[in-house]
Amino acid sequence: MEERIAESAPRRRTWSEQRLYRPFVYGALGIALTLGFATGAGMLLLPVFGPPDGITWRTYTQAHGVAQAMGWAGLFVMGIAYHVVPRFRNTPMPFVRPQYLSLALVLAGVSFRFFGQSFHGWEYSDLLLQVSAVELIAGAVLFVGLTGWTLRQGNADHSQVEWWVWTELAWLVVSVLTHAWIVADMVDRDSPIASARLGEAFAHASLVGFIGNFVLGVSSRTLTGFMTLRPQLPILGRLSFVTLNAGVAMYVSGTLAKSADLWMLVATALELIGFVAFILALRLAEPKVETRRNITRRICATSGS
Repeated sequence: MEERIAESAPRRRTWSEQRLYRPFVYGALGIALTLGFATGAGMLLLPVFGPPDGITWRTYTQAHGVAQAMGWAGLFVMGIAYHVVPRFRNTPMPFVRPQYLSLALVLAGVSFRFFGQSFHGWEYSDLLLQVSAVELIAGAVLFVGLTGWTLRQGNADHSQVEWWVWTELAWLVVSVLTHAWIVADMVDRDSPIASARLGEAFAHASLVGFIGNFVLGVSSRTLTGFMTLRPQLPILGRLSFVTLNAGVAMYVSGTLAKSADLWMLVATALELIGFVAFILALRLAEPKVETRRNITRRICATSGS
């Protein structure tokens, strides 16, 4: 009797079967198709129908940029990170609802920033901007906490890819704090236009720091298997990691501090060295590793014939 009840009870899905990344991908696509690609196409018409001073075009493009960076690309990275980081550590992620909360916070934060800045004539536009800053910080902190907790679990050997993930989390925090700085500056100046200097620092920290570190880190582990490449060169991998992030740190800090052109030139050169070293570390030009034949299939095919 007990066995029948156990068989009839619905089986609880494991963490891996829940496909947690899917709502994040759907959310990223939703932002891209509404506040991203669609508004980007509409921006082409704003200079024709917009006011002569160009305020509408500037506010619209700045809000569009945040939606693309944190909504389209950011949510996609968060969803994939929730999916692959536990696999790197060979451990499940026991939490589910907090991940959905981080999705809701980032979605709301991006949307409030877009509408608060694009429709700056509204009575509550400043309130929307302030709420967006708080929500993006809360969503980022929750994501960093859950991902960092997972990186510290499991029984798998620690690998170089974890350096990239930890640094990605740090740059996400820098990005959302810079975004909060932008919002505070807009409210303080009573201007709907964000500071170009702060906006450039935010864009670099989010795109190259947050998203770039995640893409390169995951690629350093997955491309070798997918493309049957030879083992990566660890020295070049470490050189890529150090120089790229040193360049991003110099670029972001130099932008905020209005540093001299030489400082920014060195920062750009370090980033270039990092990207080149990463490509060389993959050994793409070297002969690929020979794949072993599937002996099981050959035996089955022979016996079947």
